[in-house]
Amino acid sequence: MKKNKNPQQPSSVRNRRETPARPAEPIHPVLLAAALAGLWAGPAQAAFTITGDVSSPSGGADPANWGAGTIGFVGNTSDGTLTVDGGSAGTAMSLRVGRNPGVTGTLTVDGAGSSWTGNLLVGGDLGGGGTGNGGTGIVNLTNGGTISSGTVTFGAYPNATGILNINTGGHFIGGFFLGGGSTGGSTGIATVDGVGSSIMGTNFSTVGSSGYGHLKLINGGSMTNKGGTIGGLPGSIGIVSVDGIGSQWTATTDSTSGIIVGARGEGRLEITNGGSVSTTTGRTGRLAASAGRVIVDGQGSEWSIGTGGLFVGGNNPTTTGVTSNSLITVTDGAALSVQADALLGVSAGAVGALMVAGAGSAMTSTGTLAIGSAGEGHASVTDGGTVTASSLAINNASLLTTDLGSSVAVGGGAGTITNDGTIRIAAGAAASSGSYTPIAAGTWAGTGSVQALGGVYDPANHAVTVSTAATGTAGVATTIDLSATQRLLITDPDTGQAVGAGFQATDTPSTTGLTASLMDGSQVSSLKNLLDPGKTVLSAWDFSATGHAPGDPVYLSFGVGAGQRFLDLAIWHFDGKTWDKYLNTDLAYANGFASFVATGLSAYAVSGAAPVPVPAAAWLFASSIAALVGLARRKDGPASA
Repeated sequence: MKKNKNPQQPSSVRNRRETPARPAEPIHPVLLAAALAGLWAGPAQAAFTITGDVSSPSGGADPANWGAGTIGFVGNTSDGTLTVDGGSAGTAMSLRVGRNPGVTGTLTVDGAGSSWTGNLLVGGDLGGGGTGNGGTGIVNLTNGGTISSGTVTFGAYPNATGILNINTGGHFIGGFFLGGGSTGGSTGIATVDGVGSSIMGTNFSTVGSSGYGHLKLINGGSMTNKGGTIGGLPGSIGIVSVDGIGSQWTATTDSTSGIIVGARGEGRLEITNGGSVSTTTGRTGRLAASAGRVIVDGQGSEWSIGTGGLFVGGNNPTTTGVTSNSLITVTDGAALSVQADALLGVSAGAVGALMVAGAGSAMTSTGTLAIGSAGEGHASVTDGGTVTASSLAINNASLLTTDLGSSVAVGGGAGTITNDGTIRIAAGAAASSGSYTPIAAGTWAGTGSVQALGGVYDPANHAVTVSTAATGTAGVATTIDLSATQRLLITDPDTGQAVGAGFQATDTPSTTGLTASLMDGSQVSSLKNLLDPGKTVLSAWDFSATGHAPGDPVYLSFGVGAGQRFLDLAIWHFDGKTWDKYLNTDLAYANGFASFVATGLSAYAVSGAAPVPVPAAAWLFASSIAALVGLARRKDGPASA
């Protein structure tokens, strides 16, 4: 049965009659609730409900009469909506939703047994007679409603927007392009919300094909398909967010590509708060000037990669002309597991980085962890994070950094490290004195170096001995003999702020003098103007030194206080005129200090989340107490309350 809300539809389509308006009469709340309950409890009737511009040149105005050869429009030259519910089944060879500029088209499939079958273009029309700049298309799948299609494009033309909303057990079966306009400039957004809501298919899907795309799997929503690309063509931006326990993306049928985060564009994969992603192969920053960013954050969050392996920065070691940059962070108890080799800096010209930070955060590889293959690789393990691999290889352009409280285990402690690059073992300002062996391996090979920052390295036992830090006062030069002491902790007596520095030891007496001064208010204010809302400058210091060779690494530890999140912290460098992000890949946050390696002593700052002001915190607390008291009164009071 078809319900028509458009008075311009032919007489063969039944119109609803409108009654004249009359003054509203008060309805008792109990009667209203009973009436609504009766509506919901009543039997559903099969229906196609249309409003506004819904038509087909070949199938007529009634979607119930459309078939496998029909091309239909929902929102062609003016707004239109089509709702399929009550167990109805609609079909068309191709349905264009929100075709032209300024037009919004909405397709809703609602209820168990309700379905739509056929190809769709949502927001725009890929050369199918539209004006070339599409409108806005919206598809809603609710309460078990289902769409089955080949490949759907959401945002099919420049300035077009395509939106897919799946919730309360809705299902989409097929592949898709989000932000898939042929020349860029389009937007595609899909949200799969709630347990039982899903995307399923055997196709390969793209988020941010040529424009902007964002796929959100939240609150238990899921997607199972062949694989996917996030950030496809040059200039594209793609984001996939998998957030919450039970939210998952499974792409295990394509052993070659799997999931690509940044093919030729900019890709971002976020796995947070217990979400999970499983794929046979993982690639980030694959070709040309692409960029890949992966965030795995929070206990229970995991990216599980199968036998295809992990490739961070580049396609393969023989690929040339790749200038991509890729970074994976595993933080706050999250996990990254690879049932094969894991390569950082795969292709020549590419940079691939991995940061594992925080207690319980872990990266495991059953094969070789190659830090630098044909490109440049960086890996850091800090704040109690762990990395395990069967073997470890570092090329001559690459670097591994670990702090004292973290662990790198190679072959269960009996494997081989081939170090042709640099290994840094760093002692932060809050580290206790003693001997540490954060890296466990049976065989150490290669021509590279091992640097201890803030301690003395013992090459025979691969251990670092850390002594008590010398202390100093802000603004006053403090001199140490690096053969005896490698750490300084400097405090500003007026503010209580502290900063630490860790140097390499020397075999013979060698003095270094360090002066650390708090930066003035005008310099700090100029940095605050660059920060995102909700962020602030936590600590800013200006350094100068004597007896220190420019380019030698120093491990700086800024006191920033407790309660910060690793992902909120950022390092900045001041050249005397302007601030720029300091692109380090060895940031650590432990015991209230944010630490990083600097190769030049000048001015640096750390930004992070702005603390909640005490009055605001007190107000929130008081409001919460008041709400609880009110709830208790309602629960204990008479029923009329």
